[in-house]
Amino acid sequence: METFFQQNETVIVFAHGLVLFALGFAAWLQRRRATRLALTSSLIWLASYAFFEALVIWGFVFIPIQSTYLAPEVIEALVVLRAVLQLVAVACLLQFGLRLVPWTRRHLALLTVISMVVWVGIVVGATAAAGPQGWTVIQWEGTTAQFSRYLFLVPGALLSAYGMWLQRDALTKAGMVGIRPYAALAAGALLLYAVVGGLVLAATIIQLAISRQREYQADLTGAELLGDPEPLACALENLQRGAEQVPMQVNPAAAPMYIVNPLAALNGRGASKLFSTHPPMEERIRRLRALAPVIMAQAQEATA
Repeated sequence: METFFQQNETVIVFAHGLVLFALGFAAWLQRRRATRLALTSSLIWLASYAFFEALVIWGFVFIPIQSTYLAPEVIEALVVLRAVLQLVAVACLLQFGLRLVPWTRRHLALLTVISMVVWVGIVVGATAAAGPQGWTVIQWEGTTAQFSRYLFLVPGALLSAYGMWLQRDALTKAGMVGIRPYAALAAGALLLYAVVGGLVLAATIIQLAISRQREYQADLTGAELLGDPEPLACALENLQRGAEQVPMQVNPAAAPMYIVNPLAALNGRGASKLFSTHPPMEERIRRLRALAPVIMAQAQEATA
């Protein structure tokens, strides 16, 4: 099964985008029907989400293909565009959910403004951090995607699920009793979408945390084998200095295989430590040197 998905990844991803595009088109057509239902008037946001998400998914197929023909600057610009479209897509999903819930106009306006501020904050914050931390454009995109997933996608899907459930009564009052079960089904699907989206990110954070703890354990084992942690601490300092001066252009997926972060980007500072494959180098060195008295005492006891 894994081989099948690997061999047909491009086709599957393209089909995924096609389904979302069709969903967006269908929602847009339904939106054109003149009714006073909040669900109908809000479908334009769901359609927008599906359209933009389809473009993002297709971008993951076509940008790698074009990377062999277009200049690196053009590819980077396309990656930035893909990241922005992804942010726009999840913002549209959040707006769809907000408009299904019976807020007051004042509360809806306030929540919309807050979401816009958060949206801008993600873009500006990631861009401001990219320079000092030496992120590549792919890592910048990954950071914006991770934050947008938790701050927009998961809340938007939860609100949409709750709103769709509430819309069942409105459909009944409008005489659309036959659609009521489908609204409940859509609410369940959106709830599942929110749970899966949250679990994927949570699993990623846990996996990265385990990876960082394993590096600490590896440092401890190496120091114990040497009988002195100082040589290992000095070696790590030299490796980190080299990685910062000459960042290696490697696939971020391969970063966990390196002793230090080869991209010299995610150094574990601030919120970025949640998504870092490596613990902060300064912390690794500090822990090693703090072990010196303990390891030396153990060595003396062993020779006594």
